[in-house]
Amino acid sequence: MTMSEAAEPGEVSERLVEQVTDRPDDLALAITELSGVLLTDEGLDTTLRRVADLACRTMPGCTAAGVTLVGQDGRAETAACTHDLVLQVDLRQYA
Repeated sequence: MTMSEAAEPGEVSERLVEQVTDRPDDLALAITELSGVLLTDEGLDTTLRRVADLACRTMPGCTAAGVTLVGQDGRAETAACTHDLVLQVDLRQYA
């Protein structure tokens, strides 16, 4: 059965987890962890920090990452970052 043939949304996620679990590389582990994040009751701040951490672990050469959210007023704000340097760079970009 392909993922598109799954009848229920839960089946699609289970299939995805199964397929990713079969790949022992960092990206597969990160996707598995990210799928777990989506199924937990963590707060937004914790979830966004985990997404930034996963980006650092899975992108070659990445030493720091951040997540920027844009509010309804159009203003960008750093919601999570892995290093203070990211926040400093973001603040200069937003200016």
